Amino acid sequence: MMDFSGKVALVTGGSQGIGRGLVSALLNIGMKVCICDINEEAAKEFIETLPSSHRENVIFQQCDVTSLDHFKAAFDRVISSFGRIDLVVNNAGLVNEIDWRKVIDVNIVSTQQLLFPSKLLMK
Repeated sequence: MMDFSGKVALVTGGSQGIGRGLVSALLNIGMKVCICDINEEAAKEFIETLPSSHRENVIFQQCDVTSLDHFKAAFDRVISSFGRIDLVVNNAGLVNEIDWRKVIDVNIVSTQQLLFPSKLLMK
């Protein structure tokens, strides 16, 4: 079995649903996690429900995945807090029949930013 202790993950859409489950699972195997989500209230509520031993291994960075500047700020925050990034889970997504353009931007366009991480890691 691999040892994930001390490894660092960034999870987009990490405060609710599948992302919340992923964050919990990563913390349970000893990883440090940055929850990147547009919903600050949900993230803070989630962090408060975590066992105290997990709370010291999790940070939150508000992030609209459609913004390269937000993504860059999230990457910078993780590196300044934990010193590295070992795993990026691009989980953010939404369903909205009325605002289809936002759905396309979040679910499709924003994923392209992660295809070129050098833009995110450049100082």
